[in-house]
Amino acid sequence: MLLKRGVRHLYKHILFDFDGTIADSEESIVEVYNIIADRFSFKKITHKEYRLLNNSTVKEKLKILGIPFYRLFFMGGLDYEFFTIYKEYLNKISIFDGMKEILLKLKHSGFKLSIITSNSIDNILLFLKSNNLQIFDDIHSAKGFFGKNRAFVKYLKKHGLRNKDVIYIGDELRDIIACKKANIDMIAVKWGLDSEELLKSGQPEYLVGDCRDIFDIVQKSGMT
Repeated sequence: MLLKRGVRHLYKHILFDFDGTIADSEESIVEVYNIIADRFSFKKITHKEYRLLNNSTVKEKLKILGIPFYRLFFMGGLDYEFFTIYKEYLNKISIFDGMKEILLKLKHSGFKLSIITSNSIDNILLFLKSNNLQIFDDIHSAKGFFGKNRAFVKYLKKHGLRNKDVIYIGDELRDIIACKKANIDMIAVKWGLDSEELLKSGQPEYLVGDCRDIFDIVQKSGMT
C-alpha cells in the first residue's frame, strides 16, 4: 500500500478525482467517446480495447486512437461536447463499491472533501445529488487535459493551504505527474483507468487496491 516511506504530512483537505476514482464510469465513457470519434473521424474502440489502453501512456493512447498529440491543446470544444453527451449517461454510472461509505466516514471524521476533475461541475453536482452524496466542500473543474497541476495551485491559494495540507486521490499516471508538479502527495487507486504497473512507474506516495485503505492512510498521515 505504501510506496514512499517517511510520511511527514497531516492532511486537512482530501481531494478526489471523479471518473475512475469515485464514479465507475468506464462503460459510459467508452460509449460517449465513440459518439465523438464517429463525428471527428477518430478510431472507435470496444470496451475490451479500452481496457487494453490501461498500460499505455497518454501519448501512446493517442497514437493507438489515431489522435494527433497537438489536438490535446485545441480540444476545448470537444471537451464541452463530450461532457454534454456524458450528462445523458449519468443515470447509468454508479459509485465504486465501498467508496460512498469511505467518503461519509472521512466527512464525519472532520476532513474537508473536494473534487478536482476534468469533468464538468454540472455533471458532478447532478451525480452527487442523485446518489445522496452532497458532502463535498468544493468542486473544481480543471480546464484542459493537463490542467490539474494548475488547479491544485489555485485550490491551495483559494483555501489558504500549504502543499502538505492536502492529498489527492486519482487513477491515472497524469494525475501523479500533476501532483508532483504541484508538490502534493497522492494516493493512486488500482480500480480506475491506468494499470497498476503504469501507476507504479509514476511513483505515487501510495498505491491502493481497496478504498478502505484511503481512510487508514489519511488517519495515520501524521505518523512517520
